[in-house]
Amino acid sequence: MATLDVSEIPQCAEFADTFQVTQRPETINQYGRSQISAAVSQPILGTIYPTGDNALQRQEDKQYGRKTLTIVTQYRLRTASPGAQPDFVYYRGNAYVVREVNDYSQYGGGFVEAVCSSLEAIDTPPQ
Repeated sequence: MATLDVSEIPQCAEFADTFQVTQRPETINQYGRSQISAAVSQPILGTIYPTGDNALQRQEDKQYGRKTLTIVTQYRLRTASPGAQPDFVYYRGNAYVVREVNDYSQYGGGFVEAVCSSLEAIDTPPQ
């Protein structure tokens, strides 16, 4: 078992930022149709940084950005699972969908690392 405890780093003011999450529980009604509700969280603290190739993609008929973020937080972000659709993350005016979650609770504090992809073709520029 790992003995390294890094639980203070993702919560440190020098590294952390706030974001919001919409969790989307899913139920199936009596007709077999999916019904998704939504619950928006209070601001959550975590370390957020860009992931992968975030360059603009240009083609003859369109251009788009494939912006992705990685978030390290104690908040239990989730991807699609039984009874739930993937969480939406809102950060700096942009919306992202959680597409991958890695559990790092063995390093202290119950942390997860989530990779999130932008929902929009072009994101809002930084302020």
